[in-house]
Amino acid sequence: MIGWEASRALMLRARDGDGQALGRLLTELSPKLRGYIRRQLLRCGRTDPTDAEDLLQITLLAIHTKQHTYDPNQSLGGWVYAIARYKVVDHLRATQRHRADVPIEDADQLTAADDYEVVEASWDLSAVLGRLPARTRALIEATKIEGVGMAEAGERAGMSEAVVKVAVHRGLKRLVELFGRSGSS
Repeated sequence: MIGWEASRALMLRARDGDGQALGRLLTELSPKLRGYIRRQLLRCGRTDPTDAEDLLQITLLAIHTKQHTYDPNQSLGGWVYAIARYKVVDHLRATQRHRADVPIEDADQLTAADDYEVVEASWDLSAVLGRLPARTRALIEATKIEGVGMAEAGERAGMSEAVVKVAVHRGLKRLVELFGRSGSS
């Protein structure tokens, strides 16, 4: 599995009409999105694996048809996960799951909201993450944004779990330093 920077490069090539790049991009995004969609459905009590697979295909189709809306100056991960989130919400609405059927602690995540602040925050996060070394950034994105375990992140990066833990810890410490500087100026 490739990182977000490589996925972003594939997206840019796909937007320029490279069908092979699009195919590879969608193949690379599939495992990330499958896990995300499954977790979202499970949080709402949905356990049917066919729902997750159907939503994955719908999400991949939306990424393909809406690729022209992707702003190359922004995080590809944020854009992709936003599409997936909206597809999950649409699915829950279409299958007549009512707010009363959703665990109360999850209800706020499934209701419509003004995402302007979220989008701005993702821009800020992308800018700060962009100041980290590529390897550290990829590990933090995998473990803290995608929700991948340390062992799997290590497998992807060809590193031991212990090395990943140290790298993520140091990267997060560096992010705190960066946020501290930008927040106080």
